[in-house]
Amino acid sequence: MRLRNSVVATLGAIGLVLSIPGSASAAASAHGSFIYRYGSVDAPHISTLIDPDSRVCINLPEVTDLAYDPAFHPENQTDSTATAWTGLNCTGDYNSINPYKSRNNSFKLRSVIFS
Repeated sequence: MRLRNSVVATLGAIGLVLSIPGSASAAASAHGSFIYRYGSVDAPHISTLIDPDSRVCINLPEVTDLAYDPAFHPENQTDSTATAWTGLNCTGDYNSINPYKSRNNSFKLRSVIFS
């Protein structure tokens, strides 16, 4: 009797583990590239986030030091909406950038999150 209960419990646990979808256990990401510029508008440096994580605030590493000007002219070449923030850690003013759209040089950002 005890052996049968143990076998049933073990099979039930295995079935539960196998029923969890793989996509739910993996981190979701936006597919594509998010391109932005930083430094001088006249001679900008360009950086890219490739397949960035979704629903996670991403500080743009080149502009985390507040002594530097924020990044500008973002291009959202991902399949997700990007919400760009003027401050670090997704704080301050924000604006959405639809998939496969861009903003001009006057658009400033230090962090971004993808839906």
